Amino acid sequence: MIRKFLHRRLDPIAESVRKPSTIKGRVRRALIGLWRTRGGGLYGLGYVITFVILEVRALFGDIVEATNVTGAFAAEMLAWLFRFGVDSFLNVGLAFAWPAFVIDGLGGWGIVVVVGAFIGFERLARPWVERQLPELVAVPDGEK
Repeated sequence: MIRKFLHRRLDPIAESVRKPSTIKGRVRRALIGLWRTRGGGLYGLGYVITFVILEVRALFGDIVEATNVTGAFAAEMLAWLFRFGVDSFLNVGLAFAWPAFVIDGLGGWGIVVVVGAFIGFERLARPWVERQLPELVAVPDGEK
């Protein structure tokens, strides 16, 4: 069971190391899949952006705190093991609350901005986004 879990997690990484040109497509599919699971609208887009920002901050925070390259690599490997557990779980929870961060940062105007952004996204941006990302509109096999 553990072997199957590790194989499923590490095989895409090994494939990306063998063929670096596949990384962009894998990241794109993963982010679009994440966006779809959150509704494919502005909320989902905000979720993905917040999650990516939190993950990048965590990655670069570990690198900046390291004293040398070997230490950075070792720290990142250990952090990678734990990040998929605790840190990613926390980042998922924080990403769900992205509208609260906007409201907190802008005060009362934050409510107006969030509501206006939802309305504007649905009326103006969604058609453009769906033209740019046709896989967002397409129903994957098994979800019919």
